[in-house]
Amino acid sequence: MLRHGKFTKLPGLKSTDGTRAAAINARGDIVGTSEDTTGGQVSWHAVIWPAAHPGTVRELVADGPAPTWAQGVDVDDNGTVLGFVGQRPTEGQHPYVWPAVGPGRPLVAPAGYGYPEGTAIRAGWVAGTAFGPDGSSAAVRWRVPSGAATVLPGGFGTAVAVNLFGSVAADNAVIHLGGRIRSVSGEIKVLADWGVAAGTAGGAAVVWIGC
Repeated sequence: MLRHGKFTKLPGLKSTDGTRAAAINARGDIVGTSEDTTGGQVSWHAVIWPAAHPGTVRELVADGPAPTWAQGVDVDDNGTVLGFVGQRPTEGQHPYVWPAVGPGRPLVAPAGYGYPEGTAIRAGWVAGTAFGPDGSSAAVRWRVPSGAATVLPGGFGTAVAVNLFGSVAADNAVIHLGGRIRSVSGEIKVLADWGVAAGTAGGAAVVWIGC
């Protein structure tokens, strides 16, 4: 972590754990993974390093049987955390959401799909991916806290970002809530709330306006 020009190592749940940061929100909460290799057995634990308590780490525990693998993936500005539970690829894998207040909950794949995975969270929306019966991937949008899952139109295979209004960046397009698709010549990596996307095209960094 870099704060005020100074690098600080983020602690693991154990002093011997390796750590991986995945995302940070506007107030400085960081989420990621604490990797335990005790006894030669590897297990991953989803964690948050809260901005309000510098130098501390807290495990994010999913309900049900303790998973061998859990990772922190993204964190919303209100402190809600998106994670991933299970090992890839297994039928038991799924995204998981830990609200800032109250119990967490899994997100399930849309009907007829499996192997779901979330990639981004913003203002109660989650973007991610699931696989259909033919083995092809599909971009998915979830609504939190209802858990409703929708396969996005356009045949896009992956989703990488979501904004305040539920617009999702998937492959080389932005898919809006009403179904409108804005295609771009390149690969989107970041989607802002004000209709701007950024990514790569032709080996260069690119910004697209009016997405």
